[in-house]
Amino acid sequence: MSAFPKGQNFFVANSGKSVLHSSYKKQIEDAEEIAALNLAKFRKSQQQLEEADERTQAAEGQVPLTLLFLKKILKKMHRVLFVNSCFFSDCAAEAGKGSLHAGE
Repeated sequence: MSAFPKGQNFFVANSGKSVLHSSYKKQIEDAEEIAALNLAKFRKSQQQLEEADERTQAAEGQVPLTLLFLKKILKKMHRVLFVNSCFFSDCAAEAGKGSLHAGE
């Protein structure tokens, strides 16, 4: 027979274990919550990285088109500058169009 009333010996013997058990359980719950938050942050960052990569690839695809467009513009500008330089220079006079220089 036990010296304690029925059930009291179990409570006294296991009270320290019960406190430790609930403490560990709380720590585990907290760690799981932190892990879930970190996983959510990681997934969000991963999604943002994938979206940025897609935008980069789309922009890189536009570079050749932009260069082609700029080359066409430069050719047109070159033609306009060449025609204007001939018009305002001596080559225009040689071509029979006259000169616009003052005093001539």
